[in-house]
Amino acid sequence: MTDAVTIHIDAPSLKPFELPAFAGGRIPKSMVGGRCKYPLVGVIAHKLGTWAISLSPFTKGKADETIECIYHVIQQLQVSYDLPPKLYLQMDNHTGSNKTPAVIEFIAWMI
Repeated sequence: MTDAVTIHIDAPSLKPFELPAFAGGRIPKSMVGGRCKYPLVGVIAHKLGTWAISLSPFTKGKADETIECIYHVIQQLQVSYDLPPKLYLQMDNHTGSNKTPAVIEFIAWMI
């Protein structure tokens, strides 16, 4: 393991998407119109794992979704690894989603 863990968090665009997705982009007729009902966020901990996290509809906002994902992934990683002292987070959304005082405060709380 290196001296840092890098976690990338991203959610699909705001446009609803159909699930499940099948190879080649084909969706059986019985599944057409099926939409993802809950927020879905993709998370990669580089070289350690990947997650598609479906969040509760009771999660109040985008910053809360980000915090839930960070917490969930770190909790899962601690089961299998002794985590290094550095954590790099990559979040590309605007300030309304990820780079908010709530997310920064959560990260400070983890420290």
